[in-house]
Amino acid sequence: MIPQENLYLKNSCSVTSNKILKFNYFILKKNSIFFKLLEKELDKIALKYKPINSEEYIKLETLEKYLDEEGGLMIEPTPKFVFKTFDKLNEKIFINIGAHPIIDEPEEKYLVEMEVFF
Repeated sequence: MIPQENLYLKNSCSVTSNKILKFNYFILKKNSIFFKLLEKELDKIALKYKPINSEEYIKLETLEKYLDEEGGLMIEPTPKFVFKTFDKLNEKIFINIGAHPIIDEPEEKYLVEMEVFF
């Protein structure tokens, strides 16, 4: 505990230790409010850059807080399997296949409907 004696500053004014403690408490309290607000804003921003895995996605009610400025979403796909192949220089190439509930299955579409006239 700080004693109640007077402290002398360079400009020769006396300040009691209680006043210093009260002032420091005021500064800390203001800073703690600022840091709490900053922490909330950083949490909101962090959600937009945190990848969402399949389990988290299924539990979500809304995606709005996870969307970035362009409407995109960071996801963490569930690994399924890997293709191993080789390029023209005989270097190995690995193609990782994953899945996520937000991504639709591939579907077959024809660019032009072929009609055969007889």
